[in-house]
Amino acid sequence: MLHCRLRGGGAAPSCRSFTGREHVLTNWSVIFTRVPDLQARVLRTAVSGSEVWSEWEMSGTSPEGLPALFVGPVVMTVRDDRINWTRFYVSPVPSVSS
Repeated sequence: MLHCRLRGGGAAPSCRSFTGREHVLTNWSVIFTRVPDLQARVLRTAVSGSEVWSEWEMSGTSPEGLPALFVGPVVMTVRDDRINWTRFYVSPVPSVSS
């Protein structure tokens, strides 16, 4: 569940910070358009107080039929049992030609 005043962003300079659940919905809608069969796995987590660090692996297929793989850490804080702040450091993994 997302806190109503969720704040977040990405690590890259092009990833602007944002506030609100609506922005999260917009971001994930774009991601699912680009990789409609996206599957996410959380490989590891570490929790300290309200802070959660996790390692993510997301995979799927692009509309062109190409494999897509994204990996990296995600850092979150929790308030009132909801995600209050998040930052994604997830990056695409380049495909390797045989």
